[in-house]
Amino acid sequence: MKDCVMVWAYNGTEPLASAASRLFANRPVPCRLSPLVFMTDPERISDPFAVVETLPKGAAVIYRHFGADDRHRVTAQLRELCLERGLQFLIGADVELAGLSGADGVHLPERMLDAAGEIKRKHAGLVITAAAHSQAALERCAEAGLDAAIVSPVFSSTSPSATMPLGLETFRKWVREAGLPVIALGGVTPDNAHELIGSGAAGLAAVSAFQKKNESESKELAWAMARLHARAFSPGWPAADFLAHLENPSDCVQTLSSQNALVGFAIARMSADQAEILTIVTDPEYRRHGYGQT
Repeated sequence: MKDCVMVWAYNGTEPLASAASRLFANRPVPCRLSPLVFMTDPERISDPFAVVETLPKGAAVIYRHFGADDRHRVTAQLRELCLERGLQFLIGADVELAGLSGADGVHLPERMLDAAGEIKRKHAGLVITAAAHSQAALERCAEAGLDAAIVSPVFSSTSPSATMPLGLETFRKWVREAGLPVIALGGVTPDNAHELIGSGAAGLAAVSAFQKKNESESKELAWAMARLHARAFSPGWPAADFLAHLENPSDCVQTLSSQNALVGFAIARMSADQAEILTIVTDPEYRRHGYGQT
């Protein structure tokens, strides 16, 4: 596999991405991993695809399937979406699946550090990262020659697996002594991400922070879909129905916009190798203009 290239040029105002840009600009050493990392979690993220759709170009997605039966299908769909949006795509704890899917890298849980050095040597073209919850684990990441370590929890976290937070002072010390690029994880939110600036971190990672940001956007989209559906059908579906479809990982929602306004959408329910179209809508004013063929 060819060597992975990471491109980051975000200059917007979204708090998480803005903080990531500052961390990227101040990196003390080069890092092959994006400064903004979204980590999936089946318990806390109802629709990872919706979150990925909101990420800026150059961000990274780490898909953690935890042995899910549909992992091959989800991997293929996420990989395709990441390619379309210019995102890095890593697989959690599954080197074989990363190779089969053409992923950009692999993220290892701390329990796999014994094999990290060998994995890195065999897959030098991949971005190989690992979780670290102690300085000893960080040293092992550096010794294995990994591209980055994701350290957690930096702040107080609602994750069921989170331990006592390190706090910024301890985190800064760990970063200085790490010997490899460090990504901050754990309790990172749009409200505190800026506190990482100056810590020496190469970037930030989050799970729920992306979900919360996406929830308000999903509600706004659901209301827009309901208004458009009511213009095309009587009676139209309520916004709550569209929100449920947006949050259902088995449903594929495709939208069409013109000048930042929603002018059409389609909803299909996926099942194995089949798909059922539930509804398809084009704004009456935009019909017979080729939008339905886009």
